[in-house]
Amino acid sequence: MKTKSARTKMKGALTVFLCSVLVLLAAACGNGGDNGKASPSAGSAAASSEPAAESSAPTDKEPVTITFTTFNAWWASGNIQKAIELYQAETGNKVDAQIFPDDQFVNIINTKLASGDTPDVFAIWPNVTNFNKDQLEPLDGPWTAKIDLERAKKFGYASIDDGKYYSAPYGANSIQGLIYNKDLFQQAGISGPFKTYQEFLDACEALKKIGVTPLVLSNKEGWTTQILFYTGSNYLAAQDPNLAMELATNKAKPSEKPALVDMVNRVLALRDKGYTNDDHLSTTIAMAEQALVEGKTAMIFGGDWLYADFDKNYKDKVDSLGMTAVNWGDDAADLGITKGGSGNGLFVPKNAKNKETAIEFINYVMSDAVMKAMYEIVPGVNDVGIETKASSWDVEMQGLIDSGTAKATDNIIDAIRNAVPGSGIDVGDFSAAMRALWSGKSVDSGLNEWYAEYSKLSKVKKVPGF
Repeated sequence: MKTKSARTKMKGALTVFLCSVLVLLAAACGNGGDNGKASPSAGSAAASSEPAAESSAPTDKEPVTITFTTFNAWWASGNIQKAIELYQAETGNKVDAQIFPDDQFVNIINTKLASGDTPDVFAIWPNVTNFNKDQLEPLDGPWTAKIDLERAKKFGYASIDDGKYYSAPYGANSIQGLIYNKDLFQQAGISGPFKTYQEFLDACEALKKIGVTPLVLSNKEGWTTQILFYTGSNYLAAQDPNLAMELATNKAKPSEKPALVDMVNRVLALRDKGYTNDDHLSTTIAMAEQALVEGKTAMIFGGDWLYADFDKNYKDKVDSLGMTAVNWGDDAADLGITKGGSGNGLFVPKNAKNKETAIEFINYVMSDAVMKAMYEIVPGVNDVGIETKASSWDVEMQGLIDSGTAKATDNIIDAIRNAVPGSGIDVGDFSAAMRALWSGKSVDSGLNEWYAEYSKLSKVKKVPGF
């Protein structure tokens, strides 16, 4: 969320930087068209000698340089880099990779789409409703036949009104949960999943008794704070069936929904009870990951996309970590797991200079052999029906669903997004709103500021009710 979510996994751009950034981008994106022969850029990804086993990319054309852009976190994960290396080696084409800070990328790509000064391909959360689809080129390749169209519409790969694909979901389906240290759980005599809020509180008390911080938060990041609230919020749909629809259609404000306010207060109470780290506002996700593997904490919240971080940086420790589910509600029957769509999507702008080559590049990335190579780096289950490497966390969480221990349901934010199919509601930067609460802002004030932001954004997008 993978959003993303993640997946999706980094919103809240600082627009004050855009003007200076875009001046630099204009120079960086000036490559030749599909019919011209382009020289490799100094910013191009390095080619690999490893060939792909299959490809839909042509090899009988003059080499072309296409521009590709995404943000630091996704580039650093290495999976799309692998696909680019294979593509360059097999086709002779070059990919000029232009990578930007996480917290600036959303505004950068939206501004570039509006101005027409676009890259050939960009990678971001794969929901077409995040954009004006008229700014995007429809995609067509063998991979589209492998995805259920209704699922593609739900997660935004395809537009609900015309059924065309505008995003290629190259990343894994995202699962959010509680990542835990198995050894510390054993020492404390506890085990997941935590079917009720009280069960989680009891586990935190047991962990404090063995001398570790139960939960480390990484609230310095632009995206991690929301995961804590998302993960245990699935029960809200059962407690208040009208909640998501009323928020999605602007019939109620978040601060007017008692169940939502109560959930936020329950999460914040973890700090007041001494279960979290005091330095959470200056802690990054990398610091939280290190604390987990070193046994300084027993739990962090995140998505299954983080498995790749541990596998890369702490390979000898990754087997000692697991992922489980939590419920911020009181009824064990409401334990839920959000199993979203792909957290990573590839798009081609309508104004791409090398549109044909850009689409061929995407079809190459979405081929079986290349997807399998990417999932060796970032494991998971995909929406394209390809048998790729899955992580032990995916297996553990799917097991809870298959056994009936947990339901596959939407967290509160996804429930709002999905309440009215195709509405395109923009929920704004929920993570920033929740992070402000950890800084001392009152719950009502924080929720009202979040509402002011998402209602304004949704009004601009002409979402019904706003």
